[in-house]
Amino acid sequence: MIDECRGGVQFLAALISTAPIDQFDLRNSLIDDATVNRFCADNWQVLPHILKRLSKLRDKVSGNLDWEILSNRALALQRHAELSVYVLDEVTNRMLAEGLDHCVVKGAAYRQEIYPEPSDRALIDVDLAITKPDVEAVEKILADCDFHQSKWDPSIRRFVKASESERLSLRNQHYELGFIVRRERYTALDSNEQEAIIAQLALDPNPWHLIDDSNLAAYINIDAHTGLSLDIPTIDLLREKRRPGKESSAFHVPPNHWLAFHTIFKLYWEGVHKYRKGAYQFVDLQHLLEQMSLAEFQKLETLLEQFNLTAAALYCLQRLSSSLGQNLDDYVLDFIDRSRSAPDGSDPMQANDLGDMWPKLFGFISFDN
Repeated sequence: MIDECRGGVQFLAALISTAPIDQFDLRNSLIDDATVNRFCADNWQVLPHILKRLSKLRDKVSGNLDWEILSNRALALQRHAELSVYVLDEVTNRMLAEGLDHCVVKGAAYRQEIYPEPSDRALIDVDLAITKPDVEAVEKILADCDFHQSKWDPSIRRFVKASESERLSLRNQHYELGFIVRRERYTALDSNEQEAIIAQLALDPNPWHLIDDSNLAAYINIDAHTGLSLDIPTIDLLREKRRPGKESSAFHVPPNHWLAFHTIFKLYWEGVHKYRKGAYQFVDLQHLLEQMSLAEFQKLETLLEQFNLTAAALYCLQRLSSSLGQNLDDYVLDFIDRSRSAPDGSDPMQANDLGDMWPKLFGFISFDN
């Protein structure tokens, strides 16, 4: 059994685990509907996964959980992800024809490659890894595909085209071509699906919107990255890219060790710096570890050492077993044991050791577990 955590975290952990629910001792658990609704909103990226597990635990939620709106939201996210991957194929086919190096990262790569049920993983932004020399060529292809660099206007809940000065500012301050947006009609919706998506339009973030009284459109947002961060360029990742194993798509994806490295980096760095940010990435990480071989994990260890993220990996990976009930391979457990001691001659800042992000993912400063 997984140990009980303070403040209903035990219940919420059960929602983002891939382990059988009966591994969690929830016999005396009762959690309020506001907490569950907030957790679903914070982790919309895996809302379809959460709802499958929540359906078995509804009697543990007090108050009036709005199951219909959550189901509508999950459907809207699933249909948008399908539309995004369809458009992504169009863009990457153009990039292949032009001989431009590229690789799909983050949500779209997870969805297509590591989830047993791709519909369990939602996304709103599509992220591409590219090289710096190809930035202008990629920008031209996106423009030819009717994408425009845009900014969100909250007053009208729409994207509007960015000015030239705004475009230059965004490029100079980031390692990406960001907020490149196209509006797309989805003509395959049946009447029930259209009604469900319209019912959840008030929720954020939301790419769906009405273009007249009854016709829906969605924004497809592509971010093209020349680095996974300011300090981690894409060049080595692109050298190891591969075609997805599950579907015949035009785009490439990273190998498992790069997918796991990026997940750990993002999960830890966001987790220690913000409250209630990124718990959904534990679902990504569990699916990845279930598929990784010893050789792939050894390559992951090399990347973690190269970019000084061993402590980050320790905090993420130990939670898979202690809090999420995943059975880890012996070589992963060995890494966890070896990583518990601080490196000789280093201090926490040098080791990028900012402590355990787990409590912060649920909005706590700390707790004992």
